[in-house]
Amino acid sequence: MLRNSEFLAAAYGKLRADYDYGWTTAFASDPNKAQPGVWSGNPYGGTDNEKAVLDQRQEDNTYFCVSVLYSRDGIKRRTNETFGRLAVLIADDADPDAILGKVSYKLQTSPNSVQIGMLLDPEDKDTQNLPLIKAVLQKMADDKLISADNNGNNPVRYARLPVGSNTKARPDGIFTTKMLKCDFKDVYSLADAAAVFGIKLEDIRTNLGKAKAQEDIKAGTGDASQLYKDIINPDLSQRSYHDALLKISSSMVASGMHRGAVVNHLRSIMVASKPAVPGPDLDRWMVRTGPDLIRMVETAGKFAPEDKPAPNPFPKLVMSMEQLKERTANVDWVVNGVIPQDAMMCLFGASQTFKSFVALSAALHICSGLEWMGLRTKQGPVVYVAAEGGGGIYRRAAAWAKTHLDQEFAPGFNICITPLNLTIQEEMTSLRMDIAEMPVPPCLIVLDTMSQLFGGGDENDATQISEFFRAVNQHLRAPFNCTVMIIHHTGYNVDAANRPRGSSAIAANLDTLLSVQRSDPEVLACKMTVAKMKDGERPEQPYYFDMESVDLGVNQHGERQSSLVAKFSDKAREAAENLKSGKYSSMVLRMLDSGEPVTTHEMRTEAKPLGGDNPDNVRRAINRVLMKLKAAKKIYEKSPDVWVIER
Repeated sequence: MLRNSEFLAAAYGKLRADYDYGWTTAFASDPNKAQPGVWSGNPYGGTDNEKAVLDQRQEDNTYFCVSVLYSRDGIKRRTNETFGRLAVLIADDADPDAILGKVSYKLQTSPNSVQIGMLLDPEDKDTQNLPLIKAVLQKMADDKLISADNNGNNPVRYARLPVGSNTKARPDGIFTTKMLKCDFKDVYSLADAAAVFGIKLEDIRTNLGKAKAQEDIKAGTGDASQLYKDIINPDLSQRSYHDALLKISSSMVASGMHRGAVVNHLRSIMVASKPAVPGPDLDRWMVRTGPDLIRMVETAGKFAPEDKPAPNPFPKLVMSMEQLKERTANVDWVVNGVIPQDAMMCLFGASQTFKSFVALSAALHICSGLEWMGLRTKQGPVVYVAAEGGGGIYRRAAAWAKTHLDQEFAPGFNICITPLNLTIQEEMTSLRMDIAEMPVPPCLIVLDTMSQLFGGGDENDATQISEFFRAVNQHLRAPFNCTVMIIHHTGYNVDAANRPRGSSAIAANLDTLLSVQRSDPEVLACKMTVAKMKDGERPEQPYYFDMESVDLGVNQHGERQSSLVAKFSDKAREAAENLKSGKYSSMVLRMLDSGEPVTTHEMRTEAKPLGGDNPDNVRRAINRVLMKLKAAKKIYEKSPDVWVIER
């Protein structure tokens, strides 16, 4: 089956890095109701990542720009100002039986509509002539072959890609586009492609030349209509051929009209005004209609628009440090340094470790634009799919809003409490289309928990896990360019307690892993660590949360309600650090208790089990303890890095 990336390779041809590009967009919502933002789309350069993302969007409306665009000053946009050349001439709803020749493809875009396209030769200079392209497309709009763009952006309009869905509301539901015919062996000139739709390009060119002549651009002075009157003046003694023909031909050539077409156009006017009686007037007419006319048009060639310089066919290999900095500074964050933007991630922990409270805290801080754990957040709507324990999500969110906002609800927080099975395509599509109806796309989607949303899938099967993540990525992350956070459990045995439960493919397929642990079952507190950070520097320090009970008043039955709220705790972190320092202090004093000198190196070696696998943590902890004990006059430095106990 033809893939969208293969179609674009044929339509756009070879795109040159840092110079020209295509444009695509894809979204799930009904095109007739879609918000303007979903139509904005993105540049398409044919990279492997762009191909992979586009080819996954089979359930969405998928569109491409019919023209190749050229960046201006490094800025990429889809406007007439960045128009480079028309890549495909398309009729949106043409009668296949009225087509006058061979076509590149026929695509059924709805039960009653067929899109017909002609791939254009990139070497044909007519495809780069924006005024000519506009005139051709306006003619097609007049003939009801395309829908005219009221803003005059027909040259950079969207057309449907061959693989996708038409989600416009209709009684029989979503329509899957179907390629009826496809033949990309040949490419066509603009003239041949237009002829297929019954349009004569030379007629368009002539009419365009006339319009330009009337504007009299680059042709000197005088009203254009007066120039024609000078040629056809019934009073032969008042006729003026030379100046009028020179100015009109200059104007037409300046508009991009082919010189041969200019000669034919002006000769037709001259023939229509030929003097009927032999004599000096007829002789003068014959001179201007013959070699003089051709010579004038050739002289007007200096007004012809310059050809675009041939682009460098090779990608840019060398860059400055400033360009490198700009290119590598692409990691953006929903929560600075902890939750990356446009990523797939997992927050995992054992049962009763408060992982859902921590995830909810992150989500509510983000949609409210508040710092989380003292870190900057990127404000935006959040969708929280509460498939596990959905009944209590209202109380939890209300308790947070009361504590942090002194109001009932957090703005931009959206909840789904339907127990979905996202391995079923219809349920995944239903969720995606519901989200697509939001006025502003979400920046974060939380799936709580994976075990519920994964249905009857086998968490230990790497293939099933990869397929599930691929579906989540295709239907939820990519369409909205958001981050998806999946809440998951840890394994049951001790060895598996520090990783997500199930196949190792879970960790391998995700960009970020956050681990939540609860050290004391009697204490309402937990610790979160960043276990994996694919892009960006992984924070080493843990983050601590206390669970605070918030009184929500009484319900309609007179029963008092409350809920826990995860509150970031600097005090908990300090207590943990003091406890850790106490362990190091005890170890140092124990080593020095014999009265024998002990070196700093020996202390660090002995302390390795306390610091885990990070020698920097051990080094800093030992240095901090030594300075504290020295200040307390419990030890002293006998010689550099050699310590003894005070007696």
